[in-house]
Amino acid sequence: SPEEILYGMKRSRRSLDEMVIALRKAGVDTIPGTSAEILDNGIRKKIAAHRLSAEQWEEVVTCAHKHGLRSSSTIMYGHIEEAEHIAMHIQKIRDIQDKTGGFTEFVPLSFVASEAPMFASRPKNMRGGPSGTEVLLMHSVARLMLSGSINNLQCSWPKEGMRMAQVLLGYGVNDLGGTLMNESISTAAGAQHGQLALPSELRNLALEVGRVPYQRSTVYEVIKEDFDDDDLEKERKMESTSFGSYQELIANKGKWRAKEVRKSIFEKPQGGRPPTRVFRRRNFGDFRGQTQRPYFRQFSSLRSREAESTKTVTYSSSHTIVPTYECFNKCAYCNFRENIGTSSWISLEAVKQILQDLKAEMLEIEKNSSAGDSGGSTKTSQPLEILVLSGEVHPMAKNRPDWLKHIVDICEMAIDYGFFPHTNAGPLSFNEMKTLRNVNASMGLMVEQVAPKLLRTVHKFAPSKVPEIRIEQLHMAGDLGIPFTTGILLGLGERSEDRVQSLELISSIAHKYGHIQELIIQPFSTGSRDEWAPKPHQVFDRKELPSIVRIAREIFPPNVSIQVPPNLVMLDSEGENLLIQCLRAGATDLGGISPIDEVNPTYTFPKIEELSEALRHNGFQLRNRSCVHSSHMDFLNEKRDFGGKYNEKAKGEEMQGSNSSGYAHSYKFRARECSYYDDEPSLPMDKLESRYDRRQVLYQRLLASSSIAI
Repeated sequence: SPEEILYGMKRSRRSLDEMVIALRKAGVDTIPGTSAEILDNGIRKKIAAHRLSAEQWEEVVTCAHKHGLRSSSTIMYGHIEEAEHIAMHIQKIRDIQDKTGGFTEFVPLSFVASEAPMFASRPKNMRGGPSGTEVLLMHSVARLMLSGSINNLQCSWPKEGMRMAQVLLGYGVNDLGGTLMNESISTAAGAQHGQLALPSELRNLALEVGRVPYQRSTVYEVIKEDFDDDDLEKERKMESTSFGSYQELIANKGKWRAKEVRKSIFEKPQGGRPPTRVFRRRNFGDFRGQTQRPYFRQFSSLRSREAESTKTVTYSSSHTIVPTYECFNKCAYCNFRENIGTSSWISLEAVKQILQDLKAEMLEIEKNSSAGDSGGSTKTSQPLEILVLSGEVHPMAKNRPDWLKHIVDICEMAIDYGFFPHTNAGPLSFNEMKTLRNVNASMGLMVEQVAPKLLRTVHKFAPSKVPEIRIEQLHMAGDLGIPFTTGILLGLGERSEDRVQSLELISSIAHKYGHIQELIIQPFSTGSRDEWAPKPHQVFDRKELPSIVRIAREIFPPNVSIQVPPNLVMLDSEGENLLIQCLRAGATDLGGISPIDEVNPTYTFPKIEELSEALRHNGFQLRNRSCVHSSHMDFLNEKRDFGGKYNEKAKGEEMQGSNSSGYAHSYKFRARECSYYDDEPSLPMDKLESRYDRRQVLYQRLLASSSIAI
């Protein structure tokens, strides 16, 4: 603990950094965040005199995090503190987390008073522990205050009891802590809830209230999700041979309980018992080994079905066509763009040749497949998706209509050759999006992050990265009924709460329209042309990726696939394990896999055969899909009336996106309706009505196609 680290410093005559480094070298990976009590020195002098100060606790924890030691964080409440002390304490914990990111969880610890020495001395205004209402409020407020900063909120069942722990699962708690063995700290203070919980007992607590339990490591990596009767049998054997009983522990209470020690010194114990807590002790025998209860069978079968459904991992076999690399935005981390006037647009003849070659390759694969002979080819899937990925032409540029028509022509040509176009061309006007809607199976646009501060750093010269503009694109796509892909980019200098805010905002739109089919969770990866590199405290730790995937899976609708790009995850020897952790956390899709990742050209995609084998080895099956997920195909068959609000002249507040060179462009934005333009230029709308039929063609093809198992 922090207090023991300070003691070790004194005994070994080391500095704090030297002590932490020595512990790290000795094999210590995590430390408990105990001794925090209340991080207010006025309170600490009354309840923990002569112990470490609030500043010392913060210094030790911050130093530990700096050197790679992660820790829990705690608070002890229900004694002499007031509400403002609790709020201040949680805020300090959040501030430390914002600086270091080293806390794994927050654990509120109720003051157990009956045999605690400080309760016996009866300081002024000392209470005998929190009320049941205070316990509920503490955990609820902690969840709200730490949202987006510390993802895991743990309750202490030895202090609260099993039934209260179960209740707290509905008040922000997502972790039941450890099983513990011969736990004596809470018991020594007078807790009456036992000193050992079997894994099955903790699982049953969660199952009873509809939560799906899994076993985790200290740093919240998933260890095990599926449990059976063999696990219960092992637990029974371990309980009878390995663990001391609660009765044996309290039989020797004279050796370690403070109250019993005082009895040997004084004839009468000092102090009295505090008021009885509301929630009674849980009988640990209630659910032990009783796996045939109806609720257990119900949730076990549900968990089994969920496990079966998540064993399939999908990807889209795709090929990218870039209409132009020219882009008026200049993101500091971009490896895609070219300056305006330095890169020619791809010709339709070149596009035609690419599509003809792909079509010939596809027909050859189909021929070999139908003949039952692979012909020695290493190809295992056919390209179905044409990703039309374009640099952005300024919305007021004279060649903007030509740019849009060029993209439309490429999409139509792809349809004519039997492929499914998926366009990502940056923010569009409503009419532009409506035009492209009719020649695309799906479309996409990354939100990246909604943190405005990025407009002063990596997006300083990127006017279309204004968060409101990109969020409004999701609304427009929802109104138009377009199967849509979006996502967040991690490691741009955003804070952890910014990431959660981005996810929650996208999730609210997904729940409203139902059109978002994929959420990409993409870590920033340094390229050869970057003009920006994150500072040490801004670097995104890829080990956090599974946790972010798990958050996304919890808040997004079930029909939204969580996607992680394998070429940006499988970077080293640990990459395969990290990818598997992401899949176990809730990711089900690997996105489009093409010969070249045009956005991240430094990072090549793994071969389908190798990827499939790696997943199969870990219990997953890789399947090819179209660019439209089966859950969203019906969007292509919808006929919508687009008259009304978007035909009116947009009105709203003016937002200025500007850069340091004096360029300023005015954007109109309202909470629900905006135009990306001040005055929309003339657009090629003459073929709009006839292009509705192209979606019908795509819809019929999708219905006739099926996923290809690798």
